[in-house]
Amino acid sequence: VLYPSLPLEQSMERIAETFYPVFRDSMVGRTLSAMMGKDPRKVLERLVDAYTMSVQDNQHSVRMAGEHAMLWECRVEPSPFYADTFRGIVLGTLKSHGVLGGRVETVSRVADGLEHTRWVFRISW
Repeated sequence: VLYPSLPLEQSMERIAETFYPVFRDSMVGRTLSAMMGKDPRKVLERLVDAYTMSVQDNQHSVRMAGEHAMLWECRVEPSPFYADTFRGIVLGTLKSHGVLGGRVETVSRVADGLEHTRWVFRISW
């Protein structure tokens, strides 16, 4: 409904880009944002913390993968739109902190039983 001319996956990504800016306006969001700064590495490291606090049963970690890239590994609930939603959240967060030109690529996706999926994303800027 919000993006009728786009495929559903791209619509989910666009909607998810607004999640962090809305969160950033909350008291917790303002506090977390102040600690993030504008360095993409710090932003992504703090975003891992936010993800970990938000959904207790999921696991997230991030590590360097070159001068302008990081690998984000996670174990999350299965969802057909997880990659699109995740991409939107990461790109919206980076933009909100002044990091332009971000890219999120899916490296791998593996089922982990019926309850979880393991993902690896490469985030570059």
